[in-house]
Amino acid sequence: MDIPVNASLYCQDDLCGQTEAVVLNPITDKITHLVVKEKNVPHTQHLIPIERVEKSSADAVYLPFPANELSLQDPFIEIEYLRNPIPHYMPENDIYYAPPLVLRDESEMIAVKHRSIPLNELEISRGAKVYSADGHKVGRVDEFIVEKESARIIYLVLREGHLFGAEDVSIPISEIDQLNEDDVHLKLTKKEIAALPAIPVKRRWK
Repeated sequence: MDIPVNASLYCQDDLCGQTEAVVLNPITDKITHLVVKEKNVPHTQHLIPIERVEKSSADAVYLPFPANELSLQDPFIEIEYLRNPIPHYMPENDIYYAPPLVLRDESEMIAVKHRSIPLNELEISRGAKVYSADGHKVGRVDEFIVEKESARIIYLVLREGHLFGAEDVSIPISEIDQLNEDDVHLKLTKKEIAALPAIPVKRRWK
């Protein structure tokens, strides 16, 4: 099963958004959630458990509920309002002091955004950099191919226009040395990656 990122998201009745990223457990190599964005303003992002994905292709993901239920899913970005920590200045005493606990107006509050990523899991977006074992940047993450039953990653699909032309290269999960939020490190050298069989790209980079 393909798990594409920056792909069309369909609910039961219509196009309802797009996929933004995947959330995975780096210990088990399993994808646990999709991060999706609503089509309509304000384009809210939500976390969708991978078990709720009905089917997918290289270009689209399908969910088993109507579009109006997407807004009811868990938010990916949570906003917490905190008291502004900037201290006040008393020029007469030439000192700074903390504001009183009782707020005089809403301007003393600041909004802090948190990503709702489960503990010990990682968010990986399409375009995360991929490095070879000998330190070369060899491309970017295009998508993941997973076992539908277990949601375990089988392949990482690498996209690199300069090195491989209009082709994708599938990297077995066993050849991934380290997964981080912003990059992926492989056990293969640049030469070994270039020798892997390539797959013609059927879609355009978004």
